[in-house]
Amino acid sequence: MDLSAGVFLRRSIGRVIPIVALAFALGCSSANAQQQDSSRNALVLLARAGCETGAALDGDVQLETGYLAMLGVSAKAYSFRVLNNGAHSVMIPAEQCRDPLPQEQSPNERSHQEQKSFIFILSHSFQNTNRIREGYHYLMDQRGQLLNAVHFQEGRSHLFAFANLTIPVRRADFEAEKAIWIAKVSDFSVRQKAKLDTD
Repeated sequence: MDLSAGVFLRRSIGRVIPIVALAFALGCSSANAQQQDSSRNALVLLARAGCETGAALDGDVQLETGYLAMLGVSAKAYSFRVLNNGAHSVMIPAEQCRDPLPQEQSPNERSHQEQKSFIFILSHSFQNTNRIREGYHYLMDQRGQLLNAVHFQEGRSHLFAFANLTIPVRRADFEAEKAIWIAKVSDFSVRQKAKLDTD
């Protein structure tokens, strides 16, 4: 190979590699943005489903509902709309249902409505290896971010305790809970659209 040709080839490769790397980074960024938009839209659907079809749950914060105060949601009276799925539930403050919830939006659409703040409490319970009932309550915002978490366990002197959000297994459990509800509401949306198409 001619020396000048080798230099040219090295220079060409040197130019191409950064371009390929940039294209890959942009592609990953675009895919992540689309995934985040899809997740946000699913949470909007979940909020609407909770407000429209959730069972009413009203009362005063007592020992068995002390996690609400620990999560920072309510220290006294509470009012929620609740969706249940076996040992899993999602609670939406009823006051959020009084105002129009944001609509589903495409990635290119941004509005004041999308900035509207709303929260969820994701909960699940199970029987541990000692056959004692325990579980977790997760406070999540409209972007799907974990804000706070409380662990409960029957028979303990303190029924509730704050959960460590930095532990990977706790984050993974929260993400699994969120995925359950996103899948459920997405499936419900697909079935509703299919029903409308056949009517």
